[in-house]
Amino acid sequence: MHHLFHFLRQLVQARPLPTPPPGFPDQYLANDQPENSTAVLVELNGGWQPGLLIERAISGVCIVFIPGSPHTVNGSVYVLPPYKVLLLNMPINKLTDSIQLGGKGLSAYVSNVFDAG
Repeated sequence: MHHLFHFLRQLVQARPLPTPPPGFPDQYLANDQPENSTAVLVELNGGWQPGLLIERAISGVCIVFIPGSPHTVNGSVYVLPPYKVLLLNMPINKLTDSIQLGGKGLSAYVSNVFDAG
């Protein structure tokens, strides 16, 4: 039981997995349906990255794809605890447009997420 607990504890820490195969995110990026993916902000290395929530396990663990910029078909997959993932009220196509533009336009969607006070 101790080994299982240790394994699960390591699993929920932010760990990049291999880059998905070419074309993998197209099915998520091309479709703006929330049941396929959701725009999120992910806390990584003391900062926040825009990404796509691909799955959420029953345990709450989140599988997130962080697209590269400016080419959103490349990126990394992370397994994260839920407290490191914030949902964004942002259409997927607007998220990918913003990432392709180096983040331009993202501030309109994240300004209400953080308390500036």
